[in-house]
Amino acid sequence: TTWQARLAARERDAARLEAAKLTAVQEYLVGLFRAADPAEARGEEITARQLVERGIERVGDELAGQPAVQTEMIKVLAEVAIELGAYDRAATLLEEALGRVSGLPGGDPVDTAELLTLRGALRKYLGDPGAGQADLERALATFRRLGATERRLALYAENELGMVLRDQGRHEEAARVMRSALANARRTQGERASDTAATLNNLGVALREAGELEESERALREALEIHRELHGAEHPEIAVTLTSLGLTLAKRGELVAAERYFRDGVEMIGRTRGTDHPRYAIQLHNLARFLTDIGRRDESIDAARQALPILERSFGEHHPRTGSLLDLLAGQLAAAERFDEAAAVFERAERILRETVGRQDPRYVVNRWRLAMALLRRGSPEAASAPADEAVTLAESLGSAGEKQLANARYVRALVHLDRGSPAAAAADLEKALAAYRVTYPEGHLSRSRSEVRLARAYRSLGRLEEAAALARAAVTFFDGALPEGHPERVQTRETLAEIERRLAPLAAD
Repeated sequence: TTWQARLAARERDAARLEAAKLTAVQEYLVGLFRAADPAEARGEEITARQLVERGIERVGDELAGQPAVQTEMIKVLAEVAIELGAYDRAATLLEEALGRVSGLPGGDPVDTAELLTLRGALRKYLGDPGAGQADLERALATFRRLGATERRLALYAENELGMVLRDQGRHEEAARVMRSALANARRTQGERASDTAATLNNLGVALREAGELEESERALREALEIHRELHGAEHPEIAVTLTSLGLTLAKRGELVAAERYFRDGVEMIGRTRGTDHPRYAIQLHNLARFLTDIGRRDESIDAARQALPILERSFGEHHPRTGSLLDLLAGQLAAAERFDEAAAVFERAERILRETVGRQDPRYVVNRWRLAMALLRRGSPEAASAPADEAVTLAESLGSAGEKQLANARYVRALVHLDRGSPAAAAADLEKALAAYRVTYPEGHLSRSRSEVRLARAYRSLGRLEEAAALARAAVTFFDGALPEGHPERVQTRETLAEIERRLAPLAAD
């Protein structure tokens, strides 16, 4: 029929255009990289970033008469710029390309969707998740409408949307999107493809946040196996998966193994990306969080200080990532009793977070309860009360996105109550925090065990000694297995249990 003939002709034309675009892009890249040949460069050492800059400078003029090829080349250059950490350059390039494509008569909507995918992922990464989500959802809708979900950037859009949902605290939705992305990757890219492994990594991250730790570990170990098959022993994707696995193992309470994976991942990122790359700084930030959790204060401070100037250069001094790292650093400085230094860093972190993400954000909640904890350490429980109350109130207002930080805020406010001699109020907050931790974390996790110790002390003050003893015994069992001999938490928890058992002894004799 006539319409079938027209459709076949249109498909042949599209295939020819795709082939022509691919050939032209390949020829352009060959010419671009020829500039790095020593014979052409005349002894000048040309870096990957300089090659991208040259490509960006040339793409506007040399491909002006080939708009389809020009758009394809811009996508390639933008992806490379993102990989190199040249985010501002990539953002400018994508904005210009989207403006150019929207002005072309009969422009290819798939080109627009792919450019939106890259811009959406970049916006999310640069701290504007709302705009990023809008771009990604629009791109995915276009891919699906046109039956173009087999394209690599369609898979990338689905991956990035899943990570946006994870960052919003919508963990079950994120895991559902990532499972869909994994099925798509396996169908279109293959079971043992690099994109499939990257999607497995993202699924593992989403499952971890949803509390499905065994499944998270399985997904991450499969991702690691595929990446090693494809890339050998050293590759940036391997490094990312190592740190993802470290986070999952830490959440399972396997602290020794977690630290090994963290450190291996950070060191590999440094070797493969360079120690000035933003991804290296992000992994250092993750390592600093882990070291904070296990009480390795000085090492945490060192990792945070190493990451800070890289984040400031890559994202800016007034950016949520910078604010969150400063917040962690301030808390550790307070733990080291460097209170004046901590106060200045807290003030800067609070201003950045308030002005970039606002008070209605989990990261701002963290700043409030960390400040309360710092004031407690300084011996000022009355001053700590206001930020602790503020943290709880803000977290409650965030709904599901604030659940994790609500538990943390209640835990810190309970410490304030204990310090102020209000064990009943402390027990009420700790019971709620512990109930949340029991849903989120496995038995024996640090957060659970710390809450059990504090609740045991509150119950001891209230005369609920048998309940206190049961909680303290559970915490002692975990700390003895997870923390080294002589660790302060291990020693103090044993002292708490011994004191409770001394008070229970006469009652047992009666």
